[in-house]
Amino acid sequence: MLKRLRLRFTLIILTLFLAVLGSTVVVLSIYIYRSTVTQTEMILAQTADGGGAAPQHMSSGEEDNALGAVHTRDESKFRDKPLYQLETVTFRYDSDGNITETIYSFPDEDSEAGEALLALAESLIAGGESGGKCSLGGSGYRFLLRGGSAGGVLVIGSRDNEIGTAGRLLLIDSIVLLGGAALLTLISALLSRWAVKPVGQAWERQKRFIADASHELKTPLTVISTNLELVMQNPSETVRSQSKWLGYIASESAQMKTLVGDLLYLARLDASEDGILPSSEIREFSLSDAVTDACLPFESVAFEAGASLECDIEPDIAMIGNENELHRLTAIFLDNAIKNTPRGGNIKISLTKRRNELRLECENTGETIAPEHLARIFERFYRADSSRDRNTGGYGLGLSIAHSIIASHKGRAEAASENGVTRFTAVFTI
Repeated sequence: MLKRLRLRFTLIILTLFLAVLGSTVVVLSIYIYRSTVTQTEMILAQTADGGGAAPQHMSSGEEDNALGAVHTRDESKFRDKPLYQLETVTFRYDSDGNITETIYSFPDEDSEAGEALLALAESLIAGGESGGKCSLGGSGYRFLLRGGSAGGVLVIGSRDNEIGTAGRLLLIDSIVLLGGAALLTLISALLSRWAVKPVGQAWERQKRFIADASHELKTPLTVISTNLELVMQNPSETVRSQSKWLGYIASESAQMKTLVGDLLYLARLDASEDGILPSSEIREFSLSDAVTDACLPFESVAFEAGASLECDIEPDIAMIGNENELHRLTAIFLDNAIKNTPRGGNIKISLTKRRNELRLECENTGETIAPEHLARIFERFYRADSSRDRNTGGYGLGLSIAHSIIASHKGRAEAASENGVTRFTAVFTI
């Protein structure tokens, strides 16, 4: 899938580039070619106006009109430059259309070519067209006919420069397009790899998420199915006599309900804009009160686990956000700490305000988490070690949900573990 996506990305970029570059090159080439044709026609007109004398020099005004040039300094340098080098042959003819004089702008040494050119001139004069293109012996020419009842002038000029310009433009266009396509193909391939990388990572996370969720759901379903079979094998037994199996079913059902609820919460959070649930009530509230309320139920839980719980909450700290989600964040931190603190260990949760930051920290004593595990601690279904498996009632989703809640409030999550103390911190900017 990712390969097809990269290929599609490359083709789209390449197509758009070639369309833009191709259009630009074609328009520019047409403009240059038309400029060449215009200059040729201008020389033919100047030659006809001069009675057959080819223009060798231009005045400043003529040059500006011909080329559209604007000289801002030392215009005298350009006044003696010829506009264009063009070989022309001028034929003067009388009222009967008979050619009376031939004027060459170049040395005439080929009598056969002169005779053929003369025949061409006679046919053009007889045709009466005022101008256009013609050919002779495989060579292209452009002509201009100026005349009336008393006779006139026919000027024929070579199109070699026009044809040469067209050929050079075609070669340059081909090189630019092919070179640009080759270069952009390489750049697009590199860009597509960079652009598709987040998609690939998300795809891998999704596959791992589905695999992990399937594995977690499989275990309670297996337990439920097995215990149901045991119950059904003894249909005459009372509920009380089979309470052991039914208790296992109830326990696994409750855990599976919690798991499904967490999965739905994460799915809704992922689907929402900016990671905030549409139903969330965003308002200003007392974060100090929310954290304190979340801590109270865990005092007895920590006592039963043989751990001490210390709450250091700075009073009168307010923030804008969803109070229920911040309450849940505190509960996740405390629940995770209690599950990973050995008997006789210590747990401390604190809320402080420093300048423009609010810091909610929860630390506990216990095993130090290795750096390679700490880097992935907020991933879904990730467990650092055996002390964080489902036997403790966890599925590896709590810290992932905590990370999503922190991110939805534009905060950042931090994790540190050293010297037997593990600390999770939520930092919010106010």
